Amino acid sequence: MTIPYNNPERIQYGFLGSQHRIRINTKITLTGATCKIYYIKPNGATGNWTANIDGTYVYYDPASTSIIDQRGKWFLYAHITKGGVVYIGKTVLMIITNPGSNI
Repeated sequence: MTIPYNNPERIQYGFLGSQHRIRINTKITLTGATCKIYYIKPNGATGNWTANIDGTYVYYDPASTSIIDQRGKWFLYAHITKGGVVYIGKTVLMIITNPGSNI
């Protein structure tokens, strides 16, 4: 999957095995919404995390160091259900490298 990323707001960086907060700005009010963050790992595996809400942001705090388990490009997007309507956010790129690497 190749997606052009010329918007720094849609790129995140992290380290393999880290527990850094994964955060996406949806730019909409999320009061009363149910949110998830869907992902595609570098090896093509897919899944999702139940997300927390902070204003217009959805975020996920990995519970262990084994969650961010692959180096490379992860593709993320917010999945929001509010008032019976489903919203799918723009794709965000998360680049994961080894600890101590220059990004």
